[in-house]
Amino acid sequence: MEKALTYVLFLLAGGRSLRFGKGNKLLREVAGRPAVEWLFEEIAPLEGEFSSVVLVCDGGEEELLMLAQNHFARLLRAEPGELRAGSVLSALDAVADLARGFVLIHDCARVLASRELFERVMKAQREVPQAGVVPVVKPRDAELMWENERVRYLARDSLYHVQTPQSFPLERLREAFRLVPGEFPDEGSRFAAAGFPLEVVRGERTNLKLTYPEDAGLAAALLNHRRREGE
Repeated sequence: MEKALTYVLFLLAGGRSLRFGKGNKLLREVAGRPAVEWLFEEIAPLEGEFSSVVLVCDGGEEELLMLAQNHFARLLRAEPGELRAGSVLSALDAVADLARGFVLIHDCARVLASRELFERVMKAQREVPQAGVVPVVKPRDAELMWENERVRYLARDSLYHVQTPQSFPLERLREAFRLVPGEFPDEGSRFAAAGFPLEVVRGERTNLKLTYPEDAGLAAALLNHRRREGE
């Protein structure tokens, strides 16, 4: 792989935590420290893989910025958008001078993502440099659609839950935003809608997303288990 095909990391931390409740969920104490610090500490050893790390967050989030600065030497900040698409475009603007390479995008609310998952996604990306790569897990429960007061169960055999980090060739992700503007659930769905190929890799069942207040307790239990396993 050419040295020019470098990686940049986007850490999305501009969400408004509306479903979680009062305060920034990333700074909620989980297992004895701010939740997002667990993520930063886990992936900081990978910083050498990235030409820069772009944290998308409000400039007034001083504690969040300080935590990130403590773990990443090549940190840039980008202003969040009103919605996800605006935040990712803001991060892309922060690396506008980079013409080629790969971008790894992670939702900071997924504070339990492991270093191994990041490495697995990046390894797959280098093997399929023109495709996007997303981690997935099979659903545990039955899934249904409720629409117009009608219920339809979905076949679990072909269903997957999509996670982050997700990886993309930088120039193709920019092209995807030009081809299919507007809001999408994530970058993988935009990339596919633009007609570009996607590959999937095995995700992690422990890679939960802090969305509701009870998720903090689940995250704390998983982190405490991880610490005990590491002793």
